[in-house]
Amino acid sequence: MGGVFNTVNFHLYHYAANNPIHYIDPDGNDVTNKTDDYIIARLEDKITLKDGTKIDTVVLAPGDKYIGGIDGTRDKEGNYTKVSANHKNIVNYTVEKNNIIKFDDEKSKKINDRNDMIKKINNLPVINKIKGVKLTSGSYSENSDGGKFLSKEWDGDFVKDLDENFNNYDKAYFMKNQVKLREEYVITSNGEDE
Repeated sequence: MGGVFNTVNFHLYHYAANNPIHYIDPDGNDVTNKTDDYIIARLEDKITLKDGTKIDTVVLAPGDKYIGGIDGTRDKEGNYTKVSANHKNIVNYTVEKNNIIKFDDEKSKKINDRNDMIKKINNLPVINKIKGVKLTSGSYSENSDGGKFLSKEWDGDFVKDLDENFNNYDKAYFMKNQVKLREEYVITSNGEDE
């Protein structure tokens, strides 16, 4: 898989060379919802439920913790959080009120900061012509450039997974595919491990 002759390796967000059975991420990034409301989280990679349904959106109730690869979150007002992690570097974090990101440990913060620095280098004009612009971690309001970028990148998948419940996270939480997701994957309620 390694080396400069495999073009897959040039994409920072590519995971498992489209072979997650052979190449796995046992930990990923964990996210805890410490807000007073439901939020939706964007998975780094689609997962397949036992019935064959593919999904890359997780609805988290207040206090829920998802253990796995999360790229960021969106609240009901359309505000986003984004972390800088990849399949080799685990970043565990909490989303608090007002979309504030709080890293769960110093190691997660250092990994996130290092990955942000790499993205900033990749955003230099010469490099981003080749690789494209990379968004660094942070909280982004709906109307900010970062929020517009994330809306364009993520909202289509959110709508596919949540259908008409895209703007009704309370209802989306109880959708069949979200209930199955909570049954089949590691999601704890009230932030407590099972």
